[in-house]
Amino acid sequence: MGRSTRMILMALAIFFGLAGRAAATTYYVAANGSDSNNGTSESSPWQHAPGMPNCTANCAAKTPQPGDSFIFRGGDAWHRSANTNDSSDVAMGGQWTWTWSGSGLGTTCDYPSATTTCIYLGVDTITPWYNSAVCGSSFCRPQLELDNPIWAKSTHQDSVHGPGFVTACSYDDYNVRGLNAMAAKGIILDNWNVWGKCWTQIPNGGGNELSVSGSADSYNAVVDAYIHGWTETYNPQPNGSAPFDQAAMVSYVSSPTPTHNTIAHDVFDGSDSCPKALGNTMSNCTGGPVSYGDCFNFFDNVVRYVANGCNPQYNAVSVHDNLFDEMWESYDPADHGGIMEAANPPNDAVASNQYWYNNTVRNSGMGITWEISTLGGYSAYIFNNIFYGLGNGGNCLIIDGTQTPSPNVYITNNTFDRIATVDGTACTIRFQANPSPDFNGYVTLQNNDLIGGFSSPLNSSSNLFNVCSGCSATITDAGNEVFQSEAAANAEGYTPSDNYEPPSSGCTSSANCATYEAGSDLAVDCAIDGTALCSGSTGGAVDAPGTGALPVLDILLPTLRAVSWDAGAYQYSGNTAGGPIAPTGLIATVQ
Repeated sequence: MGRSTRMILMALAIFFGLAGRAAATTYYVAANGSDSNNGTSESSPWQHAPGMPNCTANCAAKTPQPGDSFIFRGGDAWHRSANTNDSSDVAMGGQWTWTWSGSGLGTTCDYPSATTTCIYLGVDTITPWYNSAVCGSSFCRPQLELDNPIWAKSTHQDSVHGPGFVTACSYDDYNVRGLNAMAAKGIILDNWNVWGKCWTQIPNGGGNELSVSGSADSYNAVVDAYIHGWTETYNPQPNGSAPFDQAAMVSYVSSPTPTHNTIAHDVFDGSDSCPKALGNTMSNCTGGPVSYGDCFNFFDNVVRYVANGCNPQYNAVSVHDNLFDEMWESYDPADHGGIMEAANPPNDAVASNQYWYNNTVRNSGMGITWEISTLGGYSAYIFNNIFYGLGNGGNCLIIDGTQTPSPNVYITNNTFDRIATVDGTACTIRFQANPSPDFNGYVTLQNNDLIGGFSSPLNSSSNLFNVCSGCSATITDAGNEVFQSEAAANAEGYTPSDNYEPPSSGCTSSANCATYEAGSDLAVDCAIDGTALCSGSTGGAVDAPGTGALPVLDILLPTLRAVSWDAGAYQYSGNTAGGPIAPTGLIATVQ
């Protein structure tokens, strides 16, 4: 299923869910509203939402109930610290604290399949409601502003340490959240543009743009958000100390470990914040992790120019259709970097099969690229992913954490490039203990495209693997792998500029396109792995050029895999690349 189709289905699910909430109420919030209004229509909106310190009158009298929806007018801005007296700005009066939960967790509240008893904090995009003076002729997101200028607009640039750092913050957010919903469960936060975070002290767990988790089985969702524009003072810490550069964008931290939360269709883009993106030759990136604590469902996201992804991820069950791009280690030695990094396997691994598919992982140099924690008696399915242009290849794909009985790991239809790395180290699959016991499981590989000098056959002594001395990885090469040199792959049209996608024309046999119909039929696995394995894969992702440009996903029209399977991450198709609904309303209005 393509991303655009999924988004339409999700929108319809929310629409019909809202329509079916007999006991629920929809409230409207806008910059031109009044808290003395009844708040139940676009013509009589409140100015604040419950939980905002400046919420008064009818707004303050409202106790949100499961199934309620709070619709914010697109283009308007709610400020944590101050407002500029602009007609589209609202002063929240401080941190927005949300303490109300949905109900029916896991049944009637389980985004995206069921939303009727969740509490919705978002927008109306079906009948778009927006401030045309700000947005123009089409919808743009409401803004949650932490009121520190982004680097490009900052008057506090650090002249010593260069772009990406400031000498001071207008408001220090080291211990302040834009939205604090740590006690809440079953809430959907949708279509917010969040920016303006700054910190001058070591974050102590409070310095997050969004904190939206209660405890185990939280069933919260952060979707269609655009989080960007953070700044900080230059304050690296000694390795082993509490990191300065670790202020999570979305925090799911609580005790016991949270689960069943969703991060989907979001853009985490530091191209207006990361020193490397801004031309600072002294430093790499800042910011993150994208999520601290839970990446149970993590899909259709763009993560770029951020120093950390999901780190640590306490559990990750479904990770698919994401672009991880231009992610670089922090300037802060105390900040241990990882794109997707398990926290403490197997203790924090979720009791479930895991599905990691259709991801593009490229052009990054992190301490850990992916670390997947397996759990005894369950399986991890890793398919249709693309890995290239990566640093620290020994930690390219780490698989660890196991209990009895031994888990199964299936690695199929992926594309691994060994040569096109940022530091010349090969991308390998590593089995390790973290912290214990040593990995002890079964690994099956099939239909992978291996570019740049991988040795055959694939076994524990192959240069694709790095097996720790105490580990027991029973590796089976089920066949139909394609081995290409970098030169041969490039000559046939498999190149980094196209995310190693087969060329759009001329692929008529394996003689001129090595992956064409070279794979084995895995249709028997579809019922096990889910339909994604048999429904094609992403066609990669491309970025608009220039500093500060936002990435636009470009999805190849999925083609049903039939008897004649291709190898690698792509199912070859003569179709041209078809685009999903592009992110809109991403430009922050900087006052």
